[in-house]
Amino acid sequence: MQTDTKPAKILRSPFFIAMWLTLFLVEIIKGALLVAVLPVYMDNILGLSAGVIGVAFALQYLGDNLFRAPSGWAAERIGFRATMVTALICTLIAVIMILFLKSAVGLAMACLILGIGTSPLWPCAMTGVTAMSGPQNKNGTAMGALEMAALGGTGLGPIGMNWLLERTHHDYRTIFLVLMGCAILVILVAMILPGRVIVEGEHAEQAAKNSDVKYPAKPNLLTPFIRLQKSVKDTLQRVRSTLNVNPLVYPALFMQSFVIGLLSPVITLYTRTDQHNTPKR
Repeated sequence: MQTDTKPAKILRSPFFIAMWLTLFLVEIIKGALLVAVLPVYMDNILGLSAGVIGVAFALQYLGDNLFRAPSGWAAERIGFRATMVTALICTLIAVIMILFLKSAVGLAMACLILGIGTSPLWPCAMTGVTAMSGPQNKNGTAMGALEMAALGGTGLGPIGMNWLLERTHHDYRTIFLVLMGCAILVILVAMILPGRVIVEGEHAEQAAKNSDVKYPAKPNLLTPFIRLQKSVKDTLQRVRSTLNVNPLVYPALFMQSFVIGLLSPVITLYTRTDQHNTPKR
């Protein structure tokens, strides 16, 4: 009986609901910007080349990928709420930069900050759900629901923004103000995330670990760095001991992301300029 009710309990938890809404809203913003808004805005309105657009998009993916591991580490150490709120403020800053900056360098930096701001999403979601699932690790239902939120937001973002573009007669300032509103809303949602998701028995385990750690008797300037070094070392050892993945998975994931990265900057421009499709069609 406990096995059947465990997934339902996770889905009804405040952490999961807040994370589900956060994923959904952030993917709306990302989907709208990367698929519907930025390619056309940077090409038709600002007159930037396809190469510049590609570099900007590459920086977004670079920021997202490079900061996933550090953001996951931060979520475990300083908590989900602080990590997510800080990162989502970066997302809001990126949208503001896109609204006011017109240069290629400024927009490229905005895309980089956007990637950094969205990088903690999946590390926080997977860490939190895995912790809530307990030793049996029955989190397939929760992971599927999170994936539905992410894909739903990715699809709804371009549809909603294209519809809004037609309604506002391609007033991009209104579009960016709406996206800023979404970014503020998702920051407010992230504020209800818990500091940490505690696994049953974790307090005792952590207390035992802390009792074994030897730090200098008298605190000095090097104490924070010693603790940081010990924490990073423990994290790397845990990753090496628990990560058991076929090496062929990595090139497969790379090629999947590589193809998506190739299509993202050009697919919207191709359908609008070469195929002469409008947001209505």
